[in-house]
Amino acid sequence: MDLLKKYGILIGKFGGLFLIGSLILSVLEYLFLNSKLTYICGLIYLILVFMILSYKEAKKSNARGFVTGLKIGGLFILILLLMNLIFFQTHFKFLRLIYYLILLFASLFGAIIGVNSKKQE
Repeated sequence: MDLLKKYGILIGKFGGLFLIGSLILSVLEYLFLNSKLTYICGLIYLILVFMILSYKEAKKSNARGFVTGLKIGGLFILILLLMNLIFFQTHFKFLRLIYYLILLFASLFGAIIGVNSKKQE
């Protein structure tokens, strides 16, 4: 039950940050940004969200940073894939695979930094 609660809270944080970022980017695109710049800002925002949430989770974890980053990154990517399939119903493209790999590496990087910073304290 604790595991379900832990990942439920983590999914809630990710969902909230994702919705807030989507709202802000939608308003910015509507007002003055073009779509390419909005796409880049969205990618940078998601990279930061993946890194920060993985960092915080890895500081509390006893597992290796690589494993923690893979679990959390995989969970978030699964959520993004499900939302993409439900709301947009688009086919899978190679560029999207690269996009998800970038996000997974950001999660790995954040978790590795989180585990290493925990050891120094």
